[in-house]
Amino acid sequence: MILSGVLYFLLPAIQIVFYFTGQAALEVIDAVNFICSIAALHWILANVLISAKVPWMQKHIPYDKRVRVHMIFSIGIIFFVLFHSTYKLILGYEIDLVTILLSLTLISLYLIAIMWVPIPGFSSFRAAITKKIGLRKVSDYESYKLSHRILLSVLGFLVILHVMLAGLFYDLNPISLTLYIFFFILSYGLFFLSMTGFTNKKAKVLKIIKTEGILSLYLKTEKKLPYRSGQFTFLGFKTSQGRIEEHPFSFLSFDESGTGHPPGGTEEFPSDAVSFGIRIVGDFTEELSLLKEGDKVWLKGAFGNFHPQGDSPVCLIGSGIGLVP
Repeated sequence: MILSGVLYFLLPAIQIVFYFTGQAALEVIDAVNFICSIAALHWILANVLISAKVPWMQKHIPYDKRVRVHMIFSIGIIFFVLFHSTYKLILGYEIDLVTILLSLTLISLYLIAIMWVPIPGFSSFRAAITKKIGLRKVSDYESYKLSHRILLSVLGFLVILHVMLAGLFYDLNPISLTLYIFFFILSYGLFFLSMTGFTNKKAKVLKIIKTEGILSLYLKTEKKLPYRSGQFTFLGFKTSQGRIEEHPFSFLSFDESGTGHPPGGTEEFPSDAVSFGIRIVGDFTEELSLLKEGDKVWLKGAFGNFHPQGDSPVCLIGSGIGLVP
């Protein structure tokens, strides 16, 4: 978790030091406002960075931990932004169009996140809204996910524009300005890269077995996909409705011998094949069950940290399809 500390604490602290060394004496309330502003900017960019589905980041922050970090610091961003906004309103600063759009984008992002992700403490609110608007299909889930990505892209543009209009970049130390530019390009660069499919591993269907609502899916990747037992991947393909979707599934196979067959594999199931055990419960899994041998799909990374650490005793309790990981 060293990377988390660098992104969320060390970098903002460096920028805060750079800012105050270039300023005359400030009132305490003014100093707190600038600290909140700088921290909010960095935490937004850090959240964008760790949300990118880039496999190499798994080594530094496992994907499941990234989700928790993302949620925790999203709450912190709310407090920083509220303080900054209140400070500006009390002092009578003019609210321009960019600030209004930025505020609306942030609010929309959080509302969509609540509807998209089962965030603890919001289940009742989510259920009420879901019932009211009739959210029942996976396609609605996909719409929320796409909307979240679009708004996140717009947010980056509005944040930089807002900071530029506030004049923060004009008198910065060259090193400080370089850090801001680098962090912005890195965050949104990886974010957009993860959406292009650049890191996807192409695969074809070897075999499909359907038994009592459970789909056993065997795939052969064009290039070896390194993973560990207990991890998961994002499996995607173009559905019959023309939608491009991907969803996470745990590996049923294990890397040491591919599909669980003896080392070396068989002609039917090569040692570098991967398999999944999937319960058919929704639109996407129904589409998966319609795949045929030879059909093309893709896998994005091996993510997650659910595997034994060291030699300590482990007790695993699985319910239903939870037996897979």
